[in-house]
Amino acid sequence: TCLECPRGYYCAEGSAAPLPCPGGTTMDSSLEVMTSAAQCLDCPTGTFCPVGSANATLCAPGTINPLVRQESCVRCEAGKYQDLEGNTTCKPCPGGCAMAQFSNRRVWMRCACTAGGVL
Repeated sequence: TCLECPRGYYCAEGSAAPLPCPGGTTMDSSLEVMTSAAQCLDCPTGTFCPVGSANATLCAPGTINPLVRQESCVRCEAGKYQDLEGNTTCKPCPGGCAMAQFSNRRVWMRCACTAGGVL
């Protein structure tokens, strides 16, 4: 019996099992069935795609991705932040706010302001 090829995978003719789209790529939802890794689409900037992704995922606040075809996003470096999702650059902390820190267990960063600094 034939089984449906799962989302984020391609089913090569004669293959015994579905194969995942490589990391940094995602399935082409315009195709009924994908038959090769060449049909997987590159994930755009501001997103990431782990192996077997059906869709690109926006980078979370505090992380960025300036490159296409990436499996993960990178954290903003100390002294910078990003308060929005799906971005490609981090913003510098404003004057008087130099240090970046994690807030609870969430991934995003905030700038810590010294006296007189405003964020």
